[in-house]
Amino acid sequence: MSIRILIAVLVSLTFSGALIASETPMSDFRLKQKMADDIDFVRGIYDVRYAPKEWKQSFSGWNLETATHTTLAEIEAMTEPSVRKYQRVFNQFIVAMKDYHVRARFYSTETATLPFQVKGAEGKYFFVWIDREKLPSPSFPFNLGDEVVALGDRPLGEVVAELKADMGGNTSETDQSLAEIFVTRRAASRAMTVPRGPVTLTVKPRGSDKDYLHEMIWDYTPELISGGGIENTPVGLRAVQKSGEMSPKAWLDGKIAARSMAVPGMAEILAESPQSASENRFVPGTKRTFLPNLGLKLWESDPAKSFHAYLFRNEQGKLVGYVRIPSYGAGENEAREFASVMTYFQATTDSLVIDQFHNPGGSVFYLYSLVSMLTDQAFMAPKHRMTITQEDVAEAVMYQPAFEKVKTDAEARALLGETLGGYPVSYEVARFLVEFFRFEIAEWNAGRTTTKPYFLWGVQRINPSPVVQYTKPVLLLTDELDFSGGDFFPAILQDNKRVTILGARTAGAGGYVLSQQYPNQFGVQLFTVTGSYAERLDLNPIENLGVKPDLPYQLTAADLQGGFQGLAQAVR
Repeated sequence: MSIRILIAVLVSLTFSGALIASETPMSDFRLKQKMADDIDFVRGIYDVRYAPKEWKQSFSGWNLETATHTTLAEIEAMTEPSVRKYQRVFNQFIVAMKDYHVRARFYSTETATLPFQVKGAEGKYFFVWIDREKLPSPSFPFNLGDEVVALGDRPLGEVVAELKADMGGNTSETDQSLAEIFVTRRAASRAMTVPRGPVTLTVKPRGSDKDYLHEMIWDYTPELISGGGIENTPVGLRAVQKSGEMSPKAWLDGKIAARSMAVPGMAEILAESPQSASENRFVPGTKRTFLPNLGLKLWESDPAKSFHAYLFRNEQGKLVGYVRIPSYGAGENEAREFASVMTYFQATTDSLVIDQFHNPGGSVFYLYSLVSMLTDQAFMAPKHRMTITQEDVAEAVMYQPAFEKVKTDAEARALLGETLGGYPVSYEVARFLVEFFRFEIAEWNAGRTTTKPYFLWGVQRINPSPVVQYTKPVLLLTDELDFSGGDFFPAILQDNKRVTILGARTAGAGGYVLSQQYPNQFGVQLFTVTGSYAERLDLNPIENLGVKPDLPYQLTAADLQGGFQGLAQAVR
């Protein structure tokens, strides 16, 4: 045996022995290295695609590099590293941005729920929904408005505060309301600790000074994805075609959908609710909210329609319309229904109440379509600072010629269809898109990867609808669970002096959101990135600041115990 071969064998045996002697430390080391590599990969995506970086530095002192170093230090300090521990660290890396558009979701089946929901006011918490199919009155003798004092051996306020601390620390009122929802909805897919087994509820019935104990049990679903260590083919990539194979309409529809103005996860809260929760009016996006009837109804919309709307006479004898906008995640059919309601109200009412409480957002063009029906004047749209890459520029170069050829309304509709999410297609819309493509190309050629402020899809002004223009006074109702499109709708109407807003400040999710998926072995299903941040007409961002009401109103304990009559009277 040659000396070279002998040395190689000895080195091999020595190294193998070291591996055997220190198998667990080496395994942990390698796992931590993979975690660090994963975080660095995700950091790179945020470096390229996260638009509000500079704003976050000035708003909260957040810095991507500092946040990455902090996360890597947490990984290094981790004892007995595991996928679940990594998911919690990953989630904290995400929520530290103080951005409701930035969220992570993990592959996990573990959940736990209780069949009721609470809402807080004045430091106390009250039942606002009870699933009577699971908790019938004879066996659960508590009612809406009763105070929930404790969950297990902990005061409920302490439980809410713990959940609130994991919400990101952006808008305190929004974090509080989200935490209240999650008191009875826990999911490991959100990096939450999931309880199981019996739990004692302490309740103080309305009008009583005595606390009552009631034993319950979490409706628990176990974890079926062991360790989360799976490698996935991203769902969002399976259906992607090469840009050159898609028609301009298919490409644009896909891009509009990809640049969503809906806060991630809100729709899932509703979707994950049991069928019997259909009457729960305290989750985001419900057709009806907790606002009681405002007066004697003279007309009411068909229950099968998308919008809950009615006409009532107020105390001064005026005819007032009411319409609920549950979300902006809709399209042409819903826009047509909204137009029908506005046509009726324009002919019959003296004023209008729009209820967008708990609105999780949606599509920008659908939002614009509803705005267009509330005015006879063109309204200025917000400007966005947008991250761009070679992909964006390549697509702009590819599709710009098709839109440049459009010379008439008919040609625009032949290219794009009658509407974009309900917003009427016209020659002007095609020209807006041409200018938008030119802007992206010019910004890239100028060396910018985050653009100067410009109008999303080039739409500088939202023109009045050619179908209906509601011109009477409008009262718009907002709260802290209005996200994204739910921020933009009131911002546009307030900036253009079209509405009076009553309620609470909106959440402050001020841009469009991009969903990211990648192959990994840590159970990361997806994470989201805010690809733009918008400026209002006064140049202040919507991000983190939200939209302040003209007439502030916070729910009171009397509201939660008395059917929200105080809120209804404030609206009247």
